Amino acid sequence: MLHIGVIINFMDNSFLSDKINFDYYHFNFLEEEIVYQFFSKISYEIHINVSYEDINTISQLLKSAKTHDQLVLIESNNKIQILIRDICTALKQIFGADLKDDEVFINSIYLHLNSIMNRQIKEKTLENVYLADIKNKFPLLFEMGMSVKDIISKSLKCNLSEDEIGFLCLHIGAAYDRYIQNNNKLRVVLIIPFENSIVRNCIKKINQSFESKLTVIKIISYLDEPSIKYLDIDFIITTVSLQFSSKINIPVIEISTFVTSEDEYKIHKVILEFEQNQNYELINYLKHNYIKEELFYPHLSAETPEEIIKIMISYLEKSNYVDNKYINSVLEREKASHTSFHCGFAIPHSIYFNAKKTAISVAILNESIKWGTYTVKIVILLAVSEEDKDIFRIFIDFLGKIFNNSISSSKLLNSTNYEDFINNLI
Repeated sequence: MLHIGVIINFMDNSFLSDKINFDYYHFNFLEEEIVYQFFSKISYEIHINVSYEDINTISQLLKSAKTHDQLVLIESNNKIQILIRDICTALKQIFGADLKDDEVFINSIYLHLNSIMNRQIKEKTLENVYLADIKNKFPLLFEMGMSVKDIISKSLKCNLSEDEIGFLCLHIGAAYDRYIQNNNKLRVVLIIPFENSIVRNCIKKINQSFESKLTVIKIISYLDEPSIKYLDIDFIITTVSLQFSSKINIPVIEISTFVTSEDEYKIHKVILEFEQNQNYELINYLKHNYIKEELFYPHLSAETPEEIIKIMISYLEKSNYVDNKYINSVLEREKASHTSFHCGFAIPHSIYFNAKKTAISVAILNESIKWGTYTVKIVILLAVSEEDKDIFRIFIDFLGKIFNNSISSSKLLNSTNYEDFINNLI
């Protein structure tokens, strides 16, 4: 749908040539005819012109979505193949997300890169109405987009705007979500003693209701304690009462075979407890290793974002966390796109993982200041070394969840000292 929306915008702004007559055109595939019929119908509402290339491109995307095969078009474009490979390599190296085998991502990013080239040739730009939401609600995804900006700009010999980066983030975000769902789920053993249609429905309901949160790695009919001990699992779901002969430190959820709403609540509750424990462990780890009290400034006064960044980095430099060139990479990132958020925070950081040692410095401003689009009260400056680059991904993702929870972000924004700030992070 994103590609169709971009193409319609492209057409609606009269970027294409004169209308092409399809009366005598032979469609090779059903998907081509479907796409043509679609554009024909909406052309009654919006005056647009459609090209053979657009019909062929969208129809191939439809075909690939159905078969999960790579677009044939990619094979004929070596430059794009290399660029997509470089994008996947960068996302894996920086964020640990291996997307090279995600054909849906490969196909969609190919089509989008093609669209970027077409817009560059015609010297046209598109406004991204989703940009503010992407930056505020999905900061990690926007950082992913920023991380591949230079790779794409150099390959296509263009300067990508924030709007274009935002469009890229939509593709990257969908692929990253699929990657996380496939690799970061809680692992569960299901114990059900019988095999019948009711039991099969029970298994199906659990898989459907909790598909994004857990994966059932094994279904067994009885409690096999020796095997359970050596399985790498997070908890057990069972339809029968269990009696352990020895202590097994694994949560057990007893449900009915019919999986009622009460049963679903039990499972949701355990999942939530796991997530809360993970957050608690993360904050404790960050507190003891990176968010040091000596790098916390509860009463900082400055008039501009640049002045604040210079003050905070000067402290980091004196403590040997960064060198004297670090400030340039932070200001470079800030110039590319302001790191402020709608909820009153800013997270300035370098484009690169070039700190000597990782540190998270926090400043509470005496007076809020204008920082790009938004007004900022608390500044969280990140200095991340190459060996700790996973911390960047984890912490940015964690902050994004806080910023999108009005209660959590309000509590954090009202912090007055170091202990307040740490406690409000949890």
